Amino acid sequence: MHGESLNLFISESVGVALKHATAGTFVGILGAYFSRNHRSTRSALASGALGGAVGLSAALTWRTRRLAAGMGRGALKQMSRVREERWLARHPIDYA
Repeated sequence: MHGESLNLFISESVGVALKHATAGTFVGILGAYFSRNHRSTRSALASGALGGAVGLSAALTWRTRRLAAGMGRGALKQMSRVREERWLARHPIDYA
C-alpha cells in the first residue's frame, strides 16, 4: 500500500464502489422495467437491489485485489517459514 493508511484506502474504495453500485441499481431497475412481462414495482426494486449488490461487490473486489494479493503472499511466506522451522525441529541437521 506504499505507506497509505488502511482506513483511507478502504474509504476511497467504498466511495468508488458506491458509484458502481448506483449504476448496478439503475441497470437492475431498467432491466426489470423493460422485460417482456413488465414486472411489478416490488420486483423492479428487488432487481435494483440485486444489481446494486452485484455492482458494489464487483467494484470492491476489483479495487482491493492488490491488497488481498499482498495479504495472501504474506500468509504464504509465514506458512512456509513455520513449515521449515517445524521440519528442522523434527529433523535436526548435524554437521559434526
